[in-house]
Amino acid sequence: MKPRDKIGPTIEAARAIEPKRGTRKNCTFRQRDLAAALRAAKQTGHAVNKIYIDPDGRICIETGAPAEPAAAPQSPKQVWLDLARKRS
Repeated sequence: MKPRDKIGPTIEAARAIEPKRGTRKNCTFRQRDLAAALRAAKQTGHAVNKIYIDPDGRICIETGAPAEPAAAPQSPKQVWLDLARKRS
C-alpha cells in the first residue's frame, strides 16, 4: 500500500466535515444569452434603450426610439435676441 492511499480517505473525511464556503448563488443567466437577445433585437431594426435582468434570470429589453432629450438651456444672449425678434 502506498502512502498516498492512506491519506486519501482522511482527506475525503475532512472535506465532508468542512462547511461550504460563501453564500454565492448560482448564475441565472449567461453572457451569451444576453448577447443573443441583443443581437436579435438589433436584427429586427429596433434601437435598444434599456436592459433589465431579473433575479430569476429573465432578460427584458426595452426597445424603440429614445425619449427626446430636454432642450439645452439657451444662453442669455439668445434669449435676448429671441425677445428682440418678437418685439419687432
